[in-house]
Amino acid sequence: MSNDLGRTGSVAALIVGGIVTAGSAAADDLYQGLQTPHTSWSLFAGAAYTDNAALVAGNTTSDTIAIGGVNGSLYRDTGRLKADVDGSVQYEDYLDHTFTSQTLGQLVGAASYAIVPDRFNWVLQDTYGQVTVDPLLPPTPANRINANFVSTGPDGFLRLGGSTELLLGARYGESDFQSNPVAQVSDRTVTGNLGLLERLSPTSSVSLNASAAHIEYQAPGSPAYDQDELYGRFFSRSQRGGVSLDLGVTELRESGSSVYDPLVRLTLFHRLTTSWNLNLGVGTQFSNSGQAFQSAFTGITVVNNQTVPGGLVGLGPQPGAGVADVILAQTAFRDDYGTVGFDFVRPRTSFGVSGTLTRQRYQFGGAGQDRDLVDGSAHFTRRLRQTLDFHATASYERLTPQGALPGYRSWVGDTGFSWRPGALLAVTLSYHLQDLTTDVGGAPFRVNQVYLGLSYGPPKPHVSFAPPGQPATQTQTPTQL
Repeated sequence: MSNDLGRTGSVAALIVGGIVTAGSAAADDLYQGLQTPHTSWSLFAGAAYTDNAALVAGNTTSDTIAIGGVNGSLYRDTGRLKADVDGSVQYEDYLDHTFTSQTLGQLVGAASYAIVPDRFNWVLQDTYGQVTVDPLLPPTPANRINANFVSTGPDGFLRLGGSTELLLGARYGESDFQSNPVAQVSDRTVTGNLGLLERLSPTSSVSLNASAAHIEYQAPGSPAYDQDELYGRFFSRSQRGGVSLDLGVTELRESGSSVYDPLVRLTLFHRLTTSWNLNLGVGTQFSNSGQAFQSAFTGITVVNNQTVPGGLVGLGPQPGAGVADVILAQTAFRDDYGTVGFDFVRPRTSFGVSGTLTRQRYQFGGAGQDRDLVDGSAHFTRRLRQTLDFHATASYERLTPQGALPGYRSWVGDTGFSWRPGALLAVTLSYHLQDLTTDVGGAPFRVNQVYLGLSYGPPKPHVSFAPPGQPATQTQTPTQL
């Protein structure tokens, strides 16, 4: 079950992500220059009262959950070293012992070091968090495990002429789903990438790219498969946004069988006005459990009138925050998706709406796991006073399995206030409601939750839009909801 986790540098980032970071590198480049160096942190502590701690139908087992932890983020760009890290550690103690105490952690980090500036970089990426073992059951502590996705490798650039470059890259990646009782789905991936890029202008380019990957699962006797991509890319960045479009073909090979499919990845960001932003994403590609986990934690988010990549979506001082909905399977699937979002931001008021359609079709040995998902969400924030903010969010999700497994419909709402009596101290009071109904054989539930908490730390820095070649500026808001 989804917890509203989203989907979703240098010229080399346009290709070297390859299969391991399919499509995300180009999206990152759309927003290059929007961030300024910063370090942010906050300590938080609070308590959440829930009337259905076990998240089951008809259950009246209430509990109070004591919560404490720390959030932090860092962005640095020294010219040779570029690092972007966002993380959270959260401890939860069920005071009435519905579940044992636990510590949750989420981390999204990427670093690139220019060993030879403009010629040879080394890249490291890591994503850590929690996933549900069975996505058709509630994300309680009994249905959560830790997961980690890490990849590293070199990027090389060879200038062939005034505006032409040869791009070379490689990645070694591992996904690790710890203590998974369902199936041994942890895998290793080796990817090679090759591209020929022609610069049309300082902010636009076209390229022809190829990548080849070999994916094998760490469990003895598990199947392995190969995945190849051949595609052209158009990239452009302007003062009002940017677009990245991949068009090509992809092949999946396993145990002597092959599947060919079109490859499409479109990412569009456009500033319609000074207050309105449009985000659009459409694609079809092959993916697997590890890649799905990574994309769940590296969605595109809106901050201070701008949409920028990365960050941890759904994190915060709430029980089970940031748990990813991923099918854990020893096979790849075709991922067809479309998403659109509009955001309106003014100094005191912001709101937005978004919607996503997703189809997942398993190619080899995934019978009964195919599914369609439809979800939509809306958010609204209003600064009532200089130190007092109000927020309200709502989301809907519909899952339709193609096999015999039950589907579900989920409504989620959250509303509350945040008061900042001092420069570093904030008090949050919020009410959370989720109502989930299922088809025959599912696990429906309804839960009400009230959270009261304190946080200590400076407001997280936000960024404002900067045209290509100009520095971004950094601002701070009295509170971030």
